[in-house]
Amino acid sequence: RVDVVASFDQGPNGKPLTKTVLQNVLVLQGFEASASQGKAGGGAFGGSGQQQGGRPLVILALAPADIEKLLFSENYGAVWLTLRPARDEKIVPTGGQTIETVVR
Repeated sequence: RVDVVASFDQGPNGKPLTKTVLQNVLVLQGFEASASQGKAGGGAFGGSGQQQGGRPLVILALAPADIEKLLFSENYGAVWLTLRPARDEKIVPTGGQTIETVVR
């Protein structure tokens, strides 16, 4: 299971924002696509997600509303997947992080 974290240049208050947008998402499959398969998912794996020979691809089990959140985040920001600790299924409310909260 993974959490999906998105970072936007402009959050609701016009300032950059990073926030966990989905939590405890089931991963159905993960693999590396060949370079010949082309672009898949835009920036869905963050800037450093590119691997030699292809791009890592992950298939997630998502409800329709969560698919919309993921696609919006991927289209208007940068998205990362973070692996959850084994047996950690807690959903934790987060307010997100801005430059002010990070350097506090």
